[in-house]
Amino acid sequence: MPKSIETLRARADAGFDCWDAVNAYTELNCEFVIVARKTDRLLGELQAPDWRSSSQTDADFECQFSYQPKGWEREYRLVGLRYDQPEPDAANPDQIGLFDGLTCRHVRAWRRFPASPR
Repeated sequence: MPKSIETLRARADAGFDCWDAVNAYTELNCEFVIVARKTDRLLGELQAPDWRSSSQTDADFECQFSYQPKGWEREYRLVGLRYDQPEPDAANPDQIGLFDGLTCRHVRAWRRFPASPR
């Protein structure tokens, strides 16, 4: 990397939600966000946290907690974003009901990973 680059940042979809990708980002000291893969265990975890008003995102509510997906060597911070009303593209059936069973119409979960362990 050129010396002028101070911070590496990356964003990836849920298909890159695997330990190999996370480990590569971590080894490069890269800050990253990966869309969480929908699993039954994650859905259960998303029902328990304290959802708070989200003033710094476009979501209605947000939550944060430590989470270690199956196959990962350690926990990372998960940030859940909840939308009580459908987004403008609500006609897209793949998005509405993504997290069925929660008391809202639309939820997306994102994992926001620190560059180093906490």
